[in-house]
Amino acid sequence: MKTALIIGGTGLIGSQLLELLLESKEYATVITFVKRDSGHSTSQIKATHNRF
Repeated sequence: MKTALIIGGTGLIGSQLLELLLESKEYATVITFVKRDSGHSTSQIKATHNRF
């Protein structure tokens, strides 16, 4: 299983990419660097909140 890293997972493109990765069976974990909560509650996401 793969792990993905998204920087900016709550923006226009990042949020769409996050949706696609969560639906994919190839990715077990999605790590995100975000300013605010993505609104998703799944153990598949590991969010790191930052003030860029």
